[in-house]
Amino acid sequence: MKSIKRFALCMVLIFVMILPLAACQKKGKQTATIDKNTVYKEEMLNIKFSDDLSVYNSYFSADKVYYFGYKYNQTDGMASSVWGTVNYDGTGMTSNKLDKEGSWIERMAVSEDGDVYLLYSESFEDYSDPDNYIYENSYYLKRCDASGAEKASINLKEKYQAEWTRDIIALSDGNVLLITGDKFIVLDKDLKEVRSKAYDNFDGNFYKIKDGSMVLLAWEEGGNKLYRYDLNKFERGEEIQIPFSMSNFGMRDGCGKYDFILTDSTQVYVYNIGDTEPRALLNYVNSDIVTSGFNTIYLADDNTVYGFYNYYDDDTDGRDVARYGKYTKVAPEDVVDKKVLSLGCLWVDTDIKKRVISFNKTSSEYRIVITDYSQYDTEEDWMAGTKKFNSDVASGQAPDIVIANDPSIIHNYISKGLFADLTDYIKNDPDINFDDIFPNLIKASSYNDKIYEIVPSFTISTVAGKKSVLGDRNSWTMEEFLQFKNSLQPGMSMFADATRENMLYNFLSVNVSDYMDFGKGKCYFDTPEFVSLLEYLKEFPKSEEMYTNEYWENYDYESAESAYRENKVVLQPTSIYDIRELKYLIRGTFGEAVTFIGYPCKEGNGSSINPMASYAISAKSAYKDAAWDFVKYYYSNEYQQKLTWGIPASMAQFDENAKQSTEKPYYMDENNQKVEYDDTYYINGQEIVIEPLSEAEIAGIKEFVKSVDRISSYSEDIQNIITEDAEPFFQGQKTAEEVAKIIQSRANIYINEKQ
Repeated sequence: MKSIKRFALCMVLIFVMILPLAACQKKGKQTATIDKNTVYKEEMLNIKFSDDLSVYNSYFSADKVYYFGYKYNQTDGMASSVWGTVNYDGTGMTSNKLDKEGSWIERMAVSEDGDVYLLYSESFEDYSDPDNYIYENSYYLKRCDASGAEKASINLKEKYQAEWTRDIIALSDGNVLLITGDKFIVLDKDLKEVRSKAYDNFDGNFYKIKDGSMVLLAWEEGGNKLYRYDLNKFERGEEIQIPFSMSNFGMRDGCGKYDFILTDSTQVYVYNIGDTEPRALLNYVNSDIVTSGFNTIYLADDNTVYGFYNYYDDDTDGRDVARYGKYTKVAPEDVVDKKVLSLGCLWVDTDIKKRVISFNKTSSEYRIVITDYSQYDTEEDWMAGTKKFNSDVASGQAPDIVIANDPSIIHNYISKGLFADLTDYIKNDPDINFDDIFPNLIKASSYNDKIYEIVPSFTISTVAGKKSVLGDRNSWTMEEFLQFKNSLQPGMSMFADATRENMLYNFLSVNVSDYMDFGKGKCYFDTPEFVSLLEYLKEFPKSEEMYTNEYWENYDYESAESAYRENKVVLQPTSIYDIRELKYLIRGTFGEAVTFIGYPCKEGNGSSINPMASYAISAKSAYKDAAWDFVKYYYSNEYQQKLTWGIPASMAQFDENAKQSTEKPYYMDENNQKVEYDDTYYINGQEIVIEPLSEAEIAGIKEFVKSVDRISSYSEDIQNIITEDAEPFFQGQKTAEEVAKIIQSRANIYINEKQ
């Protein structure tokens, strides 16, 4: 649930309430500080596995680590499921393989006496008879001692008709709780049933709190709720009131020291029922730990924590490496004092943490602390973090460094002087090749010819179509667009599977500057162009009217695949994120040369830049030079060369990527010789060879990229205003001109309220 909310924030963050500035800007900017009570020293345990073992999860006891994962055979490509134990000092490692091929460990639980419960599946497939494919799958539960010796085993499909299982939990009384797809079952050490109860619907997780009893975190409509739970009766007890949003945290058992260990993307917390809030225990960045969170945590005491997490980077050749660490608390008086900068964003990923930690380690004078604003989200308001982010920026309390996934967070405030002018930094820094940055990206990042943000990479939203159909044009106005539409031959359509909602979203987000200017507080919806757009939108059905069960049951996938090649559909909304992928659009989807004509607009090309992320510095920061030393890294050759998604800001790196598009793919054979092969694409079951792009095509694509100089933006509030007020026109009750005036009035009030 948490990841879904964060993903939604990154993709469609909206213009939200901007607090009035006049009173707030009189306050001085608060100085960032570091919580010295959350600093721990990381000491990696000497636990190393072979390169062919991928550790899925681990568990800690007082003296050893229990692990399970999958071991890959490089010769035949097969994998086997293994588990074992290892002491904290790396000695005494054991490894146990499940007996049968096709066996996979799903869950592991460790009892208080050190025994291991393994929940695993065995599958069997038989393809020998094409008309009689056989697949069988069974679940098993096994209890072993730490050395791997089996003590008890049970076939869950035979005993309980279990088609799938959810979890196993080792209980304080020595029993184990098994949750299948339809039943709670308590088993003793010999895996004999103690009691059980069937259930119709179960959405939640059980946790063992420090007194040994169980609680249930239930996922209910309106939010998560916590209940005491009686396993003897399989009944909920009283609800436990928690004075904060539990959905903001990952929850784990408290290792007998606390009721819960809580985690988010930045910290580990501890919490006891009855406390007013969680207490921050360990901060990853303050402790220079490069992770977004521990897979498993063991709390020996407040001063000693053990953690397991997966790590990959250039120094691991891209492999996912299991890391085990011992974390010892640093006395607050021993934490080195540095000047502290704050970095704020709506979601902290591992790459940001790596860069922050690298900066902190190399700077003798400064240290960066991170605020992840998503921590303020609640189940009642999942935009609360976004609103606070905007509020802090608007009131002059913005972090020293702002990282925004939604460009409007920065663009809404540039005209108000809340972000620092980076022009001299970018142009004069010897580590930055200003002339290598896409000039259109610089223009899009500027306001009144001054640069206010760094955009390391971006995608382009546009519309593609065949040159043979569209001609030499590379842009069009709304009038030209409609004239072309009206000239189509019978059986041809402009777009495929389009609905009123997605067409409004596309037209509005790409060409937002045609209709709104937040800097000047003006909007332009009572124009002939917008009236024409409304009239065009009326031709499309609503999503719920189009995407019915009947629609999907009768959907002709083969016809859809070939529609662009056969000129049944003229235009395809396209996101350009990697020039190396465009050959599939050109050679595959359309089968011939294309033009990126974009959406109709007043002037220029109706395509737009979508920043993957934007970096800005607060105008009130006391440490702008230090903040620049951090953000400039994202325009460095080192970072630009690492990018695996999006168009790089560096034209030189773009050219390097483009060069790969002019070559055939290849692999290295057993003699380390390069062997080229053909890229292929399938349409209607027919294999099509995808030839590399020509240098002329690459040059044309680059010129197109350089021509796009507007930033995509989106306001859900504005789209809602249009959708609501245009409905009488779509229903035939008012004219397009009448509803355009109403939309203009409401949008004008809205945009001025945001000033």
